[in-house]
Amino acid sequence: MSTNEEKWAHELEVLDQALSLAREKGGEARRNVDRLAGTRSSDRERPDIAIERGDGSVVGFEHFRVDRLARRDKKVRSAAKEYERVIQGVREDLLPEMEKPHISDEAVGEFGKTFYGGMRLYAQFGPDDLLRSLDARLYGDSGHARKLCAYRDSLARDYPQSPSIELGYLIEMHADLTGMFLNEGEKTTRLSSGQVPLYDGLFDMLEQASQDVDWIVIANYGSIGERIESAAVIRCKGGMFRTSCKRQGLSRTAILDPGTISGLVDMGRDFTPEFDRAGDKITFKFERALRVHNPSHFFVLSKRLAAKA
Repeated sequence: MSTNEEKWAHELEVLDQALSLAREKGGEARRNVDRLAGTRSSDRERPDIAIERGDGSVVGFEHFRVDRLARRDKKVRSAAKEYERVIQGVREDLLPEMEKPHISDEAVGEFGKTFYGGMRLYAQFGPDDLLRSLDARLYGDSGHARKLCAYRDSLARDYPQSPSIELGYLIEMHADLTGMFLNEGEKTTRLSSGQVPLYDGLFDMLEQASQDVDWIVIANYGSIGERIESAAVIRCKGGMFRTSCKRQGLSRTAILDPGTISGLVDMGRDFTPEFDRAGDKITFKFERALRVHNPSHFFVLSKRLAAKA
């Protein structure tokens, strides 16, 4: 399979899985999925996917990925994807160890070093970094909001008999807010991997984006991995964004994020955690790499954010 074929297959898979998960919710989500029923074409560019409905109208979706673990460089690259490549390399390197009766200390150390690298990422990036990633993909130098006219013109050329053309964003959102809690009235739940409430900055940026498109489909993943956890299909046409969100139980949520409570002492990427062996059990020690940065400042900041929330 060529690179383009892999890309097209992935984009269509993301859309199919997102629509399937959203449809299971029923109500507004199910109705919106039904409104997007039609013949799908993904072997194309600008936009990535086209859906031709039964009445001949067309919906074009541009797919892109955003990350909570996003580099602070000009291109706002995905640090998560880079880390996944590191994990894959370490996995391949350690496969021969699985054939041995006793895993070597060197292999255990390499695994611990890799795990520590992931801890460093989660400590260095927060919810605001997800917003940086989304802003770059929408409004950066090569952002998709700048190309919407070109996408519409492309669909008009490909479907000259279509009575109407709509556009949408298919957003592959990789974010892990595990450890935070969602308070809804008297109900409080701990967030799981891939569960991302529409906190204020995220809601506002999506609402801004909704003014230029007819649909926003969000496929939620954890920061690491390719397993889709949840999805939302939001109708934006005619200023429907807020109403469509509300009908699906999605609302603008205040976020209390004073930063990682146990911030990492940056021991460097080559730091190898200590470990103990007890038979087949291996226990890593990270105490030397963890501490609370400026506890008094953290406490004051937490009180202020709690009042805001």
